[in-house]
Amino acid sequence: MRALPLGKKGVWIKLPIELANLVETVVKEGFWYHHAEPNYLMLVYWIPETINTLPANATHCVGVGAIILTEKREMLVVQEKSGRLRGTGVWNIPIGIVDEGEDICAAAIGEVKEETGVDAEFVEVVAFRYAQYIMLNWIGAPLIFGCF
Repeated sequence: MRALPLGKKGVWIKLPIELANLVETVVKEGFWYHHAEPNYLMLVYWIPETINTLPANATHCVGVGAIILTEKREMLVVQEKSGRLRGTGVWNIPIGIVDEGEDICAAAIGEVKEETGVDAEFVEVVAFRYAQYIMLNWIGAPLIFGCF
């Protein structure tokens, strides 16, 4: 690897998928994979004389659960149509994964509409949970926001 400008500790290469044929060349220069997305590969190089402090790749997803109460203090619940709770008789609040770039408030309202057809109004986040030991397929451990 050629010398880097003073103060630089590492190099990131965002390689568009159309240039994936260059991976071998970049790896021969000492780079390694950091992560991949549908349209690119991210490769990194850290200067060997210093401690590597590059952040790890994303390992979490964001989920929402919507607690809907009527004026009579009745709670809206659903049964899952798919997944491991389907057909078990378990009742739950409307839940779902927040899309990349989606607002948590909009995601909560959207999950209620998608799962029940009910138009809801977001009031506030009432709980936050990091579910460290729950892995959602390949997505990673969820950060879950309970919304009211």
